[in-house]
Amino acid sequence: MSSTRITNFLLLIVAILLTANLLRPMLAPATAHADDETATEEFTAITGAGRTCWILKGNKVYYILADNEGYIKHINRPEELPE
Repeated sequence: MSSTRITNFLLLIVAILLTANLLRPMLAPATAHADDETATEEFTAITGAGRTCWILKGNKVYYILADNEGYIKHINRPEELPE
């Protein structure tokens, strides 16, 4: 192959990769939102260790206990944190 053909081939590969890079965000799945747009946002955090999990939503803490397979076994009523 001559150097001109190799250069054209490499430029074609670069053009294909650049086009794929530009099209990737359009082909990626978008995030679905099912929230009501008028709802107020609350801080939410989740943490866990072993079979237990704690969820902090707003100023309420939920305690969750799971079985060995990870299925939720028990959810305690939320406890309000003092502000």
